[in-house]
Amino acid sequence: MAVLVLDSTLKTIKASIASTSASVYFTAHYGDSNGTTFSNGENDGTFATSPQTLVAAPTSGYQRTIKYISIQNGSASAATVTVYLDNNGSTRNIAVVTLNAGDTWSTDGTFDTNGSFKQTVGTVNVSTVTGTLPVGNGGTGTTSLTANNVILGNGTSAVQFVAPGTTGNLLTSDGTTWSSSAPAARVSTITFGTTGLTPSSATSGAVTVAGTLVVGNGGTGLSTTTAYGLIAAGTTATGAFQQVSGTGTSGQVLTSNGAGALPSWQAAGGGGITTGKAIAMAMIFGF
Repeated sequence: MAVLVLDSTLKTIKASIASTSASVYFTAHYGDSNGTTFSNGENDGTFATSPQTLVAAPTSGYQRTIKYISIQNGSASAATVTVYLDNNGSTRNIAVVTLNAGDTWSTDGTFDTNGSFKQTVGTVNVSTVTGTLPVGNGGTGTTSLTANNVILGNGTSAVQFVAPGTTGNLLTSDGTTWSSSAPAARVSTITFGTTGLTPSSATSGAVTVAGTLVVGNGGTGLSTTTAYGLIAAGTTATGAFQQVSGTGTSGQVLTSNGAGALPSWQAAGGGGITTGKAIAMAMIFGF
């Protein structure tokens, strides 16, 4: 309970409202003391004037201790009441409160028409809020939220929503706002036809390639070759290339074995041009 003290004949407690209303009532209870004598007093009435004196100044030599003050709005509309200390013309506000119909302000707090204490959170008196709490007071500005929608800010206006859309949609930004959109085209399956290549891991996303590229698609059809070895065409126009056996030895020559057979490595004199024959031919033909 708040206690107020008037220690001068120049100090009073007053209250004002925006307009005179016979339906705004007040009560005040106080005690007077000069150190040896003590007495109680009470004052009540309506706001016949504005400002209205709630507690008058004490007589000389006395202090007036205010135990309780209450102001009730008995009218059908809200009334803003200012309670203040008047010290010889200088005023100091004690409370400024808007009372809805039936509300009561007192030195114990503010109560609604049912006598329930009116809780104040920050600058918002939640018990006086009617309708929809706007964004400016920490609300959403809307009375219902659609299940599973994404909430978007909208400045000081009521929030907006983005519906999920169809299965697989993504929440997409266009640089200004958001929307539920189908994703861009992407690889869902992959095949390499008759190339000889196959996907060895996933068929979507990052794909690892396996297999051997065939001749018909610019490959060799071979998966390994001998280092420094020679490669010959396949047995058909599109057949895999063939590896000539080995790399031969130093001085050997590659010799044809006729149609339908791979060439092979042979010694320089083995069925080829011997050294003696080469000298004779050089003498005959002059080279």
